[in-house]
Amino acid sequence: MLKSYDELVKVDVAPYCEEREGFLYLNWARCIDLLRKNGAEKVYFELCQNEKTGSSLFCSHQEFYDKNKNLNQCYETRIKVYIDDQVYYMQSPVMNGKNPVKANSMTQARVWASACRSFVKCVAINTGLGFNLWLKEESIDYVPVSEEKATDAQLETIKELCELEQIPSAFGYKILQKMNKSGLIEIRRGPKGGYQLAKDIGEFTLYDVVTAIEPDFAVMECVHHSCIRNESKEGCAVHRELLGIQHSVEKLLKKKTMADILKK
Repeated sequence: MLKSYDELVKVDVAPYCEEREGFLYLNWARCIDLLRKNGAEKVYFELCQNEKTGSSLFCSHQEFYDKNKNLNQCYETRIKVYIDDQVYYMQSPVMNGKNPVKANSMTQARVWASACRSFVKCVAINTGLGFNLWLKEESIDYVPVSEEKATDAQLETIKELCELEQIPSAFGYKILQKMNKSGLIEIRRGPKGGYQLAKDIGEFTLYDVVTAIEPDFAVMECVHHSCIRNESKEGCAVHRELLGIQHSVEKLLKKKTMADILKK
C-alpha cells in the first residue's frame, strides 16, 4: 500500500533530480520508481485524446505575444494518471524552455515533455511525493493577454496564501488551479509572479466561487442524478423536495457577491 501524503511529502527527492536553470526537476521514470519503493503497486499514465482533433493537444484559455508582438494560442497536454486504485487528471502547457510553443514549432518531443511534467506534478499534488519542488515559483517569461500589471501588494504566492489561511500547500494549490481555470484569478508568472484576482470582487458571486471549486455542488448527490424511483410516474417526493432546496441555495449564493461578504 502506498504511504500516506504526510509520509511522502517528507521524502527527499533532491538526490534523484537534475538541475536546470536553477530549478530541480524529477524525471518521470524516477518518480514512478520512488512511488513503487514507497508502496505503490501500479503506476502509469496516458495522454488524453482531443475528441475534436484526434490529437493529444488542447487549446488552453491563455494566449501570449511572441517577440515579434504576434498573438499566439497556448497549447497544453492532458493526462490520466493511475496509482493503484486511484485515478487522477492533470494538464500542463507545452513549453520550449521558458516559453510556450507556437503551433508551427510543435514537436512530438515537446508534447511528450509536457505530458511527463504533468505526471510528476500530478503525483506531487495528490500524493505529496516531490511537492516541495513545486513551491518555488516557475520562471516563465511570457505574459498572458488578460494580465494587467499588479502592484506587489496585490500579488500573493502559494506559500503566502496558505500560511495566511493556515491550510496545507497541496490543498491550496488545488484550489488555486480550479479558480484559475474558472477565470476567477490569474497567474502572473516569473520571478516576481503570483496570483491576483481576474476581476473586481463585486463582479463575482459566492456561487461562482463554490462552483469553481466544486462544479457538481449539490445538497445531495441525487439532485444531479436520476434514480428508479424518480423515473416512475409518481416521481420521488424526496427528490422534488431536495431539488427545491437546491434551487433556493443556488439563488441565495448568486445574490451575494464577494464584496458583500468581505464588507461584513
